[in-house]
Amino acid sequence: MKVEKNKVVAVCYDLQVDDGETGMVPYEKVPEDKPFYFLYNAGEVFPKFEEALLGKSAGDEFTADLGF
Repeated sequence: MKVEKNKVVAVCYDLQVDDGETGMVPYEKVPEDKPFYFLYNAGEVFPKFEEALLGKSAGDEFTADLGF
């Protein structure tokens, strides 16, 4: 199944943030045994995160710059 509108999506991720001094540092980790579930295109997550997921399938890896 590919990620698309109105599908429930489960993701595992490592979130890193730029600390402004040393660069990217770990901030949050969601492991495979406790994925984050959400309804795609329901406004539950950042739009750029959803854009990066569109069309992905289980096991696909990707990087997304949320650009805050």
